[in-house]
Amino acid sequence: MTTETYVPESSALERASNGFGPGQMVPPKLVALLQAALAGLLLWLAFPDTGHWPLGLVGVGLLWWAFTIRPRAGWNALIGFIAGLLFFGPLLWFTAVATALVPWIAVTLLQAAFFAVLGLLWTWTNNANWWRANPWTQALGFAVLFTGVEQWRSLIPFGGLPWGRLAWSVAGAPPGRVAWFGGSVLVTFVLTLAATLLFAPLRIALEHFLLDIRGTPTVTYYAPARLPTASVIPAVSPVVESVVPDNSVSPSSMSQLTSKRVRDEATKPWAYRPWPRVAIGLGAALILLLAPLLLPLPRVAGVTTVAPPRVAEVSASEGVDRSRSVDAGVSVAEAGVLHVGIAQGNVVGRGQEADVNANAVFQDHLAATRQLAADIAARRATGGSTATPPELDLVIWPENAAAWDPTVQPVVANALDAATADVGAPILVGTMEYPDYGGRYNVSLLWESGVGVTSRYAKRLPVPFGEYIPLRSFARLFTDQVDRLTVDMIAADNPPVIVMHSDRLGREIMLGIGICFEVAYDPIFYDAARLGAEFLVIPTNNASFGDTAQSTQQLQMTRLQAITTGRAAIQISTMGVSGVVTPDGQLVAATDLWTQDRISALIPLRTTLTPAVHLGMVPAYLFAGFALVLPVIGLVVGRLTKDNRMPVIVAGSEASVPEYPSSPVV
Repeated sequence: MTTETYVPESSALERASNGFGPGQMVPPKLVALLQAALAGLLLWLAFPDTGHWPLGLVGVGLLWWAFTIRPRAGWNALIGFIAGLLFFGPLLWFTAVATALVPWIAVTLLQAAFFAVLGLLWTWTNNANWWRANPWTQALGFAVLFTGVEQWRSLIPFGGLPWGRLAWSVAGAPPGRVAWFGGSVLVTFVLTLAATLLFAPLRIALEHFLLDIRGTPTVTYYAPARLPTASVIPAVSPVVESVVPDNSVSPSSMSQLTSKRVRDEATKPWAYRPWPRVAIGLGAALILLLAPLLLPLPRVAGVTTVAPPRVAEVSASEGVDRSRSVDAGVSVAEAGVLHVGIAQGNVVGRGQEADVNANAVFQDHLAATRQLAADIAARRATGGSTATPPELDLVIWPENAAAWDPTVQPVVANALDAATADVGAPILVGTMEYPDYGGRYNVSLLWESGVGVTSRYAKRLPVPFGEYIPLRSFARLFTDQVDRLTVDMIAADNPPVIVMHSDRLGREIMLGIGICFEVAYDPIFYDAARLGAEFLVIPTNNASFGDTAQSTQQLQMTRLQAITTGRAAIQISTMGVSGVVTPDGQLVAATDLWTQDRISALIPLRTTLTPAVHLGMVPAYLFAGFALVLPVIGLVVGRLTKDNRMPVIVAGSEASVPEYPSSPVV
């Protein structure tokens, strides 16, 4: 027979929870909506500034659970969209602070749409019975889809927005170490797999528990189906779970299935009883989360770490002697140690005219550099050593610390010459270039006293709608904020490295570089490491984002990129947060927001390429492809085989066993 296909109104969990009053039941749609909203909020709380990363696992698990309550494509798209709104809305609030409400709403809606796509694809994938057959395939399938969709939004549109990737939340936790092996994409996969390995069997166990205490005869199912007819089946066991074939169910065939189930349950209880499966899922999840501790990352020893700073607190530099150089992992150096100073000048005079503020920012960074020179003098006074010389090899300024191009502004060039001579080292300075053919480049220039620019990197991935406006005429229909950006930034085509010569080491040194938001884009740092970069630098300007958590979120990304490449990393901001990271992701120094500060650090130079660098973007493209293939397989297999079998839990003295439709839902 052919029947209309739809998703049933409730599952065993909702039916068994019918205990809020006589004949009352929590509507399953409301349950799913509340779970989706909670999932989104928990995902947000996993990221800085709160930074409780285990909440991200709970959020992923609840999102999967919400998708199973009423597994219909359109409904699950709505569920995913709501979760996305509650996640990306607060996470990306810094865009509203930097611009206005309309751009924030637009980027939030766009990113939430990817979560809607996730719900749609997950429903289609489950049309194939072998994905929904047991909790283990559920966990694997959902982890693949979640990771793949995350890669999609990291690549499209306009180059994608990798902000909010689940991997960024665990930079300082054991799962973050997986980045050494497979990059951030594999970290996300491990996290989502661990979450669903726990929640999938837990959901079934909770259904069993509620059914036991309520004694309610019911049926639970995971596939879209209409249940129009029923046969009364005598219960062979207090709780029987089986796989029912398509619409040829009869009392005799059901009795045969359940009798076999009871026999199997007697010989293999671990395979069918719910709580052993919960224990197996918990054990597998713990292994996934803790096993990365065994990965052979560079074993940094003898360093003093600091707690990740929070924008609401002022403590990162309190009581710290900045004349003392921090150890960023000297014990794992492979090609020597570079003594590097970073200068955070601060941004004052917010709201002043652009030229006035730009000059103040430049002068503040000159002042921070003079403080580095004073630190050198203090180290000399206490006596240096051959291993840790008091002099600096390099000073790093943040993005746009010099708003005027020193190659065309003699006043700026003269000031940089004086600063480099004062500190006795070249300065990597962030500035803007305005070519004759229009537009502008966001550049970092290596400046040497009396020589000028000796190496240059221009940003390859400018931020759409932040540093350039695609579809400007169309975007103007929604907000006049597009006119605040009068000159579009040009995407450069150059390798992400800066080359400097070290007289002390007697050779050229290559450092990898990604400017500001480029820290979120893995290919930048894969390319840098392959080209020979020995440590990483991320110059950034966070002044537009005010007191939001944007800079602390960015520092998490810097830490994970350090693990991914096996390189020490430096994030240097105009006004905070800046930080120094060891090759295994430990934070050894940090600054506060809205302060003038500086740090001297001993940076280990490393040349070994990690497995993640060797693999490059291959894992990302594979997961992105699987996220497209699995739903197609689910739809095709479901239609060709009319495979609509599903797990059924029978409880109580008798239960309704449904007849199933002949075609799956699209």
